[in-house]
Amino acid sequence: MNIEFFSLKSEYNVLIAKASLLEISKTENFVSNGATLPDGFVEIYFSKHDPISIKMNERNLSTYSNSAFVIGQSTSKIEFKPKGEQKLISLKIQPWATSMFLPDKADLYKDKAIAIDDLVSPKLSLLQRMVVNSSTKEEAFKHIEDFLIQSQKTSSKFSKLIYFAVNYIFQNHIGFSVKKLTNLLNVSRQYLERQFVAQIGISPKQFARVIRIRSLTNHFKSNPNISLTELSYKFGYFDQSHFIRDFQLIAATSPKKFLSSNNFMSSNYQYDNSLNL
Repeated sequence: MNIEFFSLKSEYNVLIAKASLLEISKTENFVSNGATLPDGFVEIYFSKHDPISIKMNERNLSTYSNSAFVIGQSTSKIEFKPKGEQKLISLKIQPWATSMFLPDKADLYKDKAIAIDDLVSPKLSLLQRMVVNSSTKEEAFKHIEDFLIQSQKTSSKFSKLIYFAVNYIFQNHIGFSVKKLTNLLNVSRQYLERQFVAQIGISPKQFARVIRIRSLTNHFKSNPNISLTELSYKFGYFDQSHFIRDFQLIAATSPKKFLSSNNFMSSNYQYDNSLNL
């Protein structure tokens, strides 16, 4: 198995957080379910060759082959199971830019994997055909960059309020307070939550929990000798029952069982608050 990250042009950083290619050969014995926790990003995947199955929220199971699909904001772990040879291109969309790519409100994609063919989006359908039929990875990513150029020209600009709110949560997910955020933005809680759910897919509180638990697991992956007690304190959990409850909401199992399995994928993505808007 090989994962390769692609550096898109810097002007696309405001739209795409990360672009990658996962390659699995026919001879590899991919026995892991590849469990990954949500990280606050909607992703577009382009699958080539053999089928890949996606399990979300412990119930929604979908299989894709030589096609593209969207994984919406998830509130619990996601499991990937490739079945044979696979080339899987992933575009991790910046949370505030989701509405520029998807034809419906983001909350309609929550905890779902949806085929591009099931969306009313001619531009994504065209991109799917061009990427899936590309003969090289360079050609595929050239099509993606051309698509991003057109998206910047033709799509409505994202909300600066949501951009600020998302980056605030990335920086302050430990001890996050919706009230503090609404005071900073000078908006009501109801207005912020309505806008956030429509454009991000989940509420600010849910988003903060996702980022907090994902950051916690990433830290554990880099520091495997840290105790769970120390880990929970580091991320602001001074009540163990609160820590376990939050973790189980996301991972569908206890922190001890999930982290000791060593069968999960972490993410090294860091928020970027240096974008010049």
